[in-house]
Amino acid sequence: MKITHIYFSPNGETKKIALHFHEKLDGNLVDFTNPVVRNAYDFNQNHDLIILSIPVYSQNIPYPLRSKLKTLKTKYLLLNLSYGGFSYGNMLKKIERQFSQSTLIGYSVTPVGHIYLHQKVDLQISLYNQLIKQILDQSFEPIKVKFKFPHIFAQFFEKKRTQFNYRLSVDLESCINCGLCIEQCPTESITETIEFKDSCLKCGHCESICPTHAIHAQQSFLLKQYLKKKQKTSVIIR
Repeated sequence: MKITHIYFSPNGETKKIALHFHEKLDGNLVDFTNPVVRNAYDFNQNHDLIILSIPVYSQNIPYPLRSKLKTLKTKYLLLNLSYGGFSYGNMLKKIERQFSQSTLIGYSVTPVGHIYLHQKVDLQISLYNQLIKQILDQSFEPIKVKFKFPHIFAQFFEKKRTQFNYRLSVDLESCINCGLCIEQCPTESITETIEFKDSCLKCGHCESICPTHAIHAQQSFLLKQYLKKKQKTSVIIR
């Protein structure tokens, strides 16, 4: 059976999970974080098994992936979700619906720390080995996920809400024009003059990698209050 590992990981945490599965199972590794790779991918091919590793944004599928995932064709799917420890909403059910012609054989949901809080969490990589063993044993029993109610505002004005809550700016005097933020932006949303397009995902990656800390994020009062909530720490494996 040919295995394809597809991941989207602007800040590198989800990538760690994807790389662990690839190390143990081999197969084709595809980085959908890179817009060039994402846009050039052959979506007409039929896959045997896709191991999909993606983060949750605003209790939703990252919008650069939404139209892409619908066109992926695979017999079996294993899903790895990562999130900031507050809520992953109804993401499992959303992905299941995106892959309605595929058989979901397992999933993990991992709190990896919230990028807006500049957190890093040590992943317990061994937890995923039971899913890896399931694939090695070729145990492909279908599973269903239950509907889970997302936050009441999660589906409304998602983009405008995110833009209001998290605003990016640049200190041009500190900027050294290294181009790192432009090169690594997962949505190609940063211009050569370091301005941010409406397509910006608000993933915070450009702020975290800027070598001179020239990029700044301003968080709204509502977002700051939300980030004070208690975070979940347990990994869910099924």
